[in-house]
Amino acid sequence: MSFIESFQSNRIADRLHAIVQFLLVFMILAAINAIAMRSYTRFDTTLNRSFTLSAQTVAYLQQLQQPINIIVTLTDQSRDLGIRGIYQDVKSLLSEYEYETRNQGENRVRIEYLDIYQQARRAKELGITEENAIVFNPRSQNKIVRIDELYSLSQGDIQEFLGETVFTQTILEISQDDRPKIYFATGHGELDPNNFSPDLGISQFADELESRNFATESLDFSTITDIPNDARLLIIPAPRSPFLPREQEILKSYLRRDSGRIILMIEPGSEHGLDDLLFEWGILADDAIAVEMSRDSQIEGGDLLVRRFAPHPITNELLRLNMTLVTDRARVVREDPGRPIDESLLVKELMATSDKSWGEKNFKSDSPPVYDSTVDLRGPVRVAAV
Repeated sequence: MSFIESFQSNRIADRLHAIVQFLLVFMILAAINAIAMRSYTRFDTTLNRSFTLSAQTVAYLQQLQQPINIIVTLTDQSRDLGIRGIYQDVKSLLSEYEYETRNQGENRVRIEYLDIYQQARRAKELGITEENAIVFNPRSQNKIVRIDELYSLSQGDIQEFLGETVFTQTILEISQDDRPKIYFATGHGELDPNNFSPDLGISQFADELESRNFATESLDFSTITDIPNDARLLIIPAPRSPFLPREQEILKSYLRRDSGRIILMIEPGSEHGLDDLLFEWGILADDAIAVEMSRDSQIEGGDLLVRRFAPHPITNELLRLNMTLVTDRARVVREDPGRPIDESLLVKELMATSDKSWGEKNFKSDSPPVYDSTVDLRGPVRVAAV
């Protein structure tokens, strides 16, 4: 089955679902129409909010320093129903980009729909010859997105519309002078950004960073004397053996730079060797695991649902959307009560468990965890800090 045939087949099923949705929501939409006319707000009524831009995309758009011109050579007049369906998907999504930048003056997204055959003169003026494509900044960067990039397929059937990921990545590529570099530390048994195994790798995380126009690279600490100058961020994902004193000094030196930033992920029970570094920055990573007894804060299989977030740029979007964070084993981390007295050093505890939780220090035992007030940490406990 061809790509377009697959799309057309999926479209028929989608339309049946859409009819049912329409009947269910029509009366509600009609009732609020008068209010909407007074105070214009956009709503995404698709079942899975396919055309609602993510918070990350909105943040990127708000930082645009130059206009983005997008030419769409798809047309709703095509004889091919598949192409017409793709046109509707693209138009619905791109209208959200246009809407989000409507008040940004010159630095906004502008959309133009072009039939290269009926508007041949305009197409020649822009230097566009390809039909069924989306062209970004045709007179300068001329980045072309083709329709087969917009959907994920499984055995020839369309699984997911990837428009936002592709469009946002393209906008980042043409609007940024360079790709910020993120390094992943290696040499201590860390999770590998190039490994697809769920136990040993974090390739999906690295792919997400790449899709947001970050360049990623592994950094072997056994071979370096300093963190590269182009590092915007260093990620240390779950080391299994301790950092040597020499390596810890490299990290301290890096953090003293204005641009020095580290994300440290520590597994319970791991000997990471970074206690002195954490102490210098006012953070204590207790060798204890968060145990949750609240049914509202755990899911089947024992994974934790973290529901408490402190206001901070890292967590504000989670608070705004009333979202929860799912994790399996979470190590307790908090502000170090014995940290150096330094008014310029501000520690923020970002995420916490429920009141029916504690920090279990005897987590290596085969027995079910039982709270011991003489040893364990009373809940709620913190599982992230900055």
